[in-house]
Amino acid sequence: MVKKCSLLTMILIVISISYVHAERNGSIGTVNARGDVRVDGSTIWGNATLFDGSAVQTENANATLRLDNGAEVTLSVNSRGIVYRDHLLLLEGKSQFKASRSLFRLEVNGLRVAPDGSDALGFVALGPANTVDVAAVSGNLSVLDDSGGTVASLAKGVAVSLHPAAAAGAPKGGNFSEIGLVTTEGGHYYLTSNTGVKYQLVNWPANKLQKLVGDKVQVNGVLEAASAPSGIPQILITSIQLNGGLSSTAKAAWIAAGIGGAGLGIGVYEGTKSSASK
Repeated sequence: MVKKCSLLTMILIVISISYVHAERNGSIGTVNARGDVRVDGSTIWGNATLFDGSAVQTENANATLRLDNGAEVTLSVNSRGIVYRDHLLLLEGKSQFKASRSLFRLEVNGLRVAPDGSDALGFVALGPANTVDVAAVSGNLSVLDDSGGTVASLAKGVAVSLHPAAAAGAPKGGNFSEIGLVTTEGGHYYLTSNTGVKYQLVNWPANKLQKLVGDKVQVNGVLEAASAPSGIPQILITSIQLNGGLSSTAKAAWIAAGIGGAGLGIGVYEGTKSSASK
């Protein structure tokens, strides 16, 4: 009888320890994959449980993360991130996220992308030279820096490219914004405003500026005084967007990979030339 009681006691202790462990390290949702996806270093095919701090890496397949708080994140192929209860840290690649609560956010390169309101659907991707591409497909998005300051506010249909280092280094209250036409001369890029003022565009990947040549854009950044020999003031860019966002006068191309069953896509916004936007 004593042995039976001792055995029962041991079983109850084990169950209690397991319960406490599960409470401290409980699941936060599930991941679904239709291909080779790794969760915490282990390859999965189909479904797996996600825990707070789980590392998810995709290779030849998308991975859809459905969290218990209602947020849904899809990592595109060749992407990597760490998922927590209230945010996803994107380390590589691109992602789509859908959230109805402002408490959930996506963090990348020191920037925080969060829904501003309910039912927000957005795309976030790491670009060349540490740029971050963000697009609001539905609902509104806010992009914040490490200190909680607003870097960009995106309404439905607006996309921007952000340079985290420039955004972090921009003096508070010293931000500058101008709308004009992008041109190139001698390997340099310029913005000519509607009033005829010319600025040199700096601190931005040349391949991204090249795609905007001939487009009318809004440039945000820090204005620096003109220096010899050019005598042209410079804009230290923190973000660029086509004037008017994704409107009929500013066409856009979405490089997308379909998500099975969802009818959605994962993509990076790239501005294409539009004669109507000039």
